[in-house]
Amino acid sequence: MTTQTPTLEKNARLLLRPLDDCDIDALVAARTGVEANRYTGWENPDTEGWARDVVLEMKTKKPGEQGPSGGWYQYAIVDRPTGKTAGDIGVGFGVPGPHQAEIGYRLLDEFQGRGMAGEAVGIMVDHLFGDHGLHRLVATIAAPNRASSRLVEALGFRREGIFRKSFLCYGEWLDDHYYALLEEEWRNRPGRR
Repeated sequence: MTTQTPTLEKNARLLLRPLDDCDIDALVAARTGVEANRYTGWENPDTEGWARDVVLEMKTKKPGEQGPSGGWYQYAIVDRPTGKTAGDIGVGFGVPGPHQAEIGYRLLDEFQGRGMAGEAVGIMVDHLFGDHGLHRLVATIAAPNRASSRLVEALGFRREGIFRKSFLCYGEWLDDHYYALLEEEWRNRPGRR
């Protein structure tokens, strides 16, 4: 069964759309790139097999449905001028509880430092609160990943806590910063699109 999940937004710079077979190489590259994985701890020896499985799963379920990845749903971030898949953005529906979701994102090394992640996450935040009616959205970020912390803070997320040495990343225990944004904070944010 193939489902049709619409593209979230198209503009001159990027679009977010459901993963497809053409994204497999980019998913593999995003999980093997040095910068993209500096704070993820990703150590899957079969990254290509994982990517194929995730693409297949996304083709057979809708956002929020359960599957082998739980409630997670992955979207491709596409650089419109080149047509290349620049990375992906995932949403864990129901994490940490009902009417909530967790968000995670990753860009290939060649697309980092251009502001694309902030734009993609902003589009996704608007979609999740506006179209899915979420109450709360969370993001967990390894403490040394200051760029990612600045990104979510610029979108209105606030740091709610620090989990001390809770995240094993390439043999080193890191603190994890826990961020959240409530629907009412999103709705009342100055300059919201």
